[in-house]
Amino acid sequence: MEDRKKLKTLCETRCMSRAEALTTFVKDFSVVVHALEHLENDGDVKAGEHVRVILRFEVIITLVTCDHVFSSLVGLTAILQEVSF
Repeated sequence: MEDRKKLKTLCETRCMSRAEALTTFVKDFSVVVHALEHLENDGDVKAGEHVRVILRFEVIITLVTCDHVFSSLVGLTAILQEVSF
């Protein structure tokens, strides 16, 4: 529980921010699924819809693939975003 991070909002313009948000989501995927299932059991219909979508094979494969690609590009992105004189 100490390693948990708050899920981050997705920044549409900053690649590094996207990579961090996606990595956080992938690392805490089981916690997100558990929370959504708990909300569904409490009667939240939307939570049930969300959990069914994110547990689809295509979604999981896409998340893992994008996380892998983005994490590989973080170093390059940091270099490209540096201020050069």
